[in-house]
Amino acid sequence: QEFNFNILQAMWLPDCDDRQVHLVLLVDDNHNVHVYPSTDNSNKILQKRYRDINFYLQNTKKGVITGYSIAHNGGSFIAEDKWSVVVPSKSEIIAGVRQSPLSNTYSPARISSNGNALYKYLNPSLLLVGIYHPRSAAKDPPMIEILFIDIVTGTIAYRITKRHATPPLVFTIEENWVIYHYWSTKKHNFEIAVIELYEESIDWTGSFFSSHNATTPKVILDQTYVFPTGVTSLASTVTSRGVTPKRILVGLNSGQIVSLDKRILDPRRPLANQITPEIQAEGLFPYVPYISLDSKTFINYDKTVENLRCIVTAPATLESTSLVLAYGLDVFYTPATPSKPYDLLSADFSFSTIIIATLVLSLMTFISYAFFKRKELKDSWK
Repeated sequence: QEFNFNILQAMWLPDCDDRQVHLVLLVDDNHNVHVYPSTDNSNKILQKRYRDINFYLQNTKKGVITGYSIAHNGGSFIAEDKWSVVVPSKSEIIAGVRQSPLSNTYSPARISSNGNALYKYLNPSLLLVGIYHPRSAAKDPPMIEILFIDIVTGTIAYRITKRHATPPLVFTIEENWVIYHYWSTKKHNFEIAVIELYEESIDWTGSFFSSHNATTPKVILDQTYVFPTGVTSLASTVTSRGVTPKRILVGLNSGQIVSLDKRILDPRRPLANQITPEIQAEGLFPYVPYISLDSKTFINYDKTVENLRCIVTAPATLESTSLVLAYGLDVFYTPATPSKPYDLLSADFSFSTIIIATLVLSLMTFISYAFFKRKELKDSWK
């Protein structure tokens, strides 16, 4: 469909109209907000939800990121700027990433080997902004920075600063952890790092999350690994309930997509001389600084996605399955099972055996009941 305006931003909404079609929010160059498909029903849905919608626009040339909310102006909707972040003139905004609205968190805490609880810092309004600071003086190394911005209030909850690092910078956020990949100018290799954010405690009496009352993370865990190749995209599998352990999907420069166990990218992995029986029981892998890739973990097998740009995941009806779509010059789609299809019967499952066993058990139950009634009648005449 053709539009008579220029689109600055397009956002997917979780709501469906009366035809069960997901709605898309469009922002034009005059900051007017439109809903597509535009029907009476979709406009009524937007009328109910517009106060809860926040988004951002980035101006790479000017080095400005601006956060917006939506206001109702008569019969139309407009975007109102609420906050802005300006980077230094010589710095460069690389990208902005938000957590998928389809992701689910199964548990708000993680139990460590000593029995203590680590409470996850869960803020669904976080926006990650990657910034590259080139060398400003002869002695100052280049640096990358990742800002954790609350998209509602514009508050910077946390920031990652990595010296001796340059683009390409690729990162993703899921639950309370962030994984990012970059080039190290000091070691002259690619590195991948993981950081997890935790709180000191959780207010269990709160009924809902509010960015205006949000705290900042108090416990930060991070770890860095050497990665053997360049990366174009990062994503995480998502499932309908969040129970299935997550896998990290890494799009390589070669067009392959590798599926890594999240436990490999765990900042709590101990050194070999620090392993105790309690740590082994928790399931933590020993720390190894180099991550090797196994061709058996490539989810696109012998196929490649040329000029791979992005990996998108969505939950399936089955909890064991996550839907994966990768696109660039090519498009690749596959269902992924991070922990194998544990809630699905295999193709060679013997239905005849289970039917025969059910019939035999039913017959034995009927015969046993008949014998019981006969014995009961016989005993009553004694």
